[in-house]
Amino acid sequence: MVEKSRLPLVSIVVPFFNPGAYFDELLDSLASQDYKNLEVVLVDDGSDELYSFVAKRFVDAGINRQVIRKDNGGVASARQVGVDAANGEYIIHADADDILPRSAISKLVHAALAMDSDIVIGGYTVLYRGRRKYIGVDSSFLASEFLEGLLLGRYHASLCNKLIRRSCYKGVRFESGINYMEDKLLLAKMLRGGNLRLGCLDESVYVYRLSSGSATMNMTPQTIEQSVAVVSKIVDLYANVLPKRVLDFLLARQRAFAIYQFAKNGINIFEISDLSLIGERKISLTYRVAIILSAFRSVFLIKWLHSIRRLL
Repeated sequence: MVEKSRLPLVSIVVPFFNPGAYFDELLDSLASQDYKNLEVVLVDDGSDELYSFVAKRFVDAGINRQVIRKDNGGVASARQVGVDAANGEYIIHADADDILPRSAISKLVHAALAMDSDIVIGGYTVLYRGRRKYIGVDSSFLASEFLEGLLLGRYHASLCNKLIRRSCYKGVRFESGINYMEDKLLLAKMLRGGNLRLGCLDESVYVYRLSSGSATMNMTPQTIEQSVAVVSKIVDLYANVLPKRVLDFLLARQRAFAIYQFAKNGINIFEISDLSLIGERKISLTYRVAIILSAFRSVFLIKWLHSIRRLL
């Protein structure tokens, strides 16, 4: 057991912009952590006065807490401000409407020290309409397998279930203006450097609160375009590193995803060349059905079904 005085400082970076009713619950979960060598960096991305007051009250009530206020620039710029201000040997992120289990940080730190890991990936819980679903992690994969799985969507790209050594951020920054999949792009850049030691902890270290109004479930044309841009950047980044089949599938899957998401917005971007995606069985059946409906100019059905689903 490592002596308490020798446990590394961990910085939790929390970007927020008018976060809503669950902000207090997230802050309470941070204050309740049983790991005490902790720093909390709140980044106020131009919130209304009410949330600025809530953040200041939290900071004033404890030690090693700070809030940085900035003009609204999106989550990527807010995360970067938080990382730049963090003093910890390890950094983890949290979103303003989620929850950290009480022992999340202590378990991640002890795993990092035991395995001498640069990045520890923890399991997480999805909370949706009062129901919880645990998503575990497989401790047997190699770093190269994790990279491929991350890029192809088999592994969650969020930074909130990953404790990352501060040195991994050297030379790697969030791209301002990329506010969807900004975490996936950052991880792709980080892993591109190679030689990082990955560890896994098959316990829930984070609770994601999923709602019908979340950005993930209700993508706008702008966020869809950002997701396309991120995948293009990743393909360029790994052009001479990963097998062509992996990169080709990544582009194909992203194209199918974009067709589906635009259709949910009532926009048809189908082109004749997209017919080839229908036979790709590794692509989600939902996406392939969306391609067929788009080919027949029936995107209104997808938009209608999506609207009904939101009401259920």
